[in-house]
This record gives sequence, structure tokens and C-alpha cells, in this order.
Amino acid sequence: MKKRFFTIALCAALTASMSFAAFSAETEVETEAEAAGAVTVADLPAEPEFDAPEDAICWTTIEYTIEDLGEDMVCTVAVMDDKNSEYDIQCNFFGDDQEWRGTYADGKVETISDKTGFMEGDAPKIIELAIEQKIWVDAAAAEAETEGEAAGGELPAEPEFDPVEGYDVFTTVEYTIEDLGEDMVCTVCKKADGSEYDIQCNFFGDDQEWSGTYADGAVETISDKTGFMEGDAPKIIDIAEEQNIWLPIE
Repeated sequence: MKKRFFTIALCAALTASMSFAAFSAETEVETEAEAAGAVTVADLPAEPEFDAPEDAICWTTIEYTIEDLGEDMVCTVAVMDDKNSEYDIQCNFFGDDQEWRGTYADGKVETISDKTGFMEGDAPKIIELAIEQKIWVDAAAAEAETEGEAAGGELPAEPEFDPVEGYDVFTTVEYTIEDLGEDMVCTVCKKADGSEYDIQCNFFGDDQEWSGTYADGAVETISDKTGFMEGDAPKIIDIAEEQNIWLPIE
């Protein structure tokens, strides 16, 4: 699908905890999660013309020329698995949108799908260029930050607690414990892939901190500082997700 040209600034100052690495001589690619430093969309060599697939791990853009045709194009190249073996390439040449997906190893590809049937010959060259430039955007963190920017990047309340290191994005939630009539402002942090949350707040003079997983309205607690937060945690997370205002943790 052709890239939506966002009306908001694209993914500025990513602070992804999962960053992407240089490629080793033996395998040509190390696990991107071991890389040094976050990459922003502004760091890419060309403005993307296509969105990375929703299930991408990381992605980049490259400028590529089909020499035989003298055709220049900008490709969006995405890594699709954590083994760095499956790739997706999107581009347009001669007015036709192209998308190729397949595996790559040792300079060779195996095609899984090829929208027009014309990309297999160029796919390994495009992937090699992407690997060589070593500029990868963390897809999950980029999406989370874009959502926050789309919402204006304005938190609903001034945070009373700093976001927690080890998480990727945070927000604040105004929450009331109905049975107690207690209003509070919660700082809610989450990992970019939504795998874990952290909630900090204060009620009746006691600082609270809960961390755990959340899915389908239910939580599993990893830690609960005072033992009182598990019942309210899913409600607080629901509010955080519904308001969809997430800022990067720097």
C-alpha cells in the first residue's frame, strides 16, 4: 500500500529500546536488536514512498537504479522476522506498484510472492544495498511515536512520575477509584510491542507501582509495590490505549 504522507512530523527522535545492528562478515546480518543507537525516519537516505508492512520488525529506504532500463526508484525494504532471513520490498517503476517478499541468504533469494513477477532479479541487489547502508528504523517504536504525534503529543495531565527506563513510550491517565472516591494521575509506560506495561501513581499518600502484561482485558502481574494495583491495572491500561497518546521515553 502506498505510503500515507503523514500530515504530522514523521517519527522524530525515536528512542527505541530495541535498536538495529551492523551486519557481521559471517552471516551478513546480526540480530538487529543488538544494534547501537536509535534511527529516525529523518535519517533514512530517501523519503519513503510506501509504508512498511504492519508486521515488519524494522525497515529502511534505498535509492536504486535498474541499470538496463535507466529507471531510478525509492524502495522500502523491511525485515520481516527476527532471524533476518525474510524481507519485503516495495517500490514503483514505470507506473506500477511492485511488492516482492522472500528469503535472502548468501546473495541468493527464494521468492514467496512477487506482485508483478518482475522483482526477483533485482531483489538480492536491493537487499544487499539495504544491508550495506545499515540504517534501520524500529517499526514498532516508529508506529507508537507516530500515534502520539497524530494525537498532538499533548498528555492529558502533567505527569507526577517519571517514565521508567526499559520501556519505549509513556502517557498519563486521569483515573478515579470509584469505591474510594480517589482521583489520581497515573504514569503509564509500555514496551513498543505492547508486551509489558508499567503503572505509577499515588493514592492516600502511598506511591504505587505495578508492572505486568495485558491482553483481552486481563493482566498478569510481574510486580506490585503495595499489592493494591492489580484490580485497577486493566482499567487504567484500557484508558491509556483508548486515548492513544504515547510519547517516546528519552
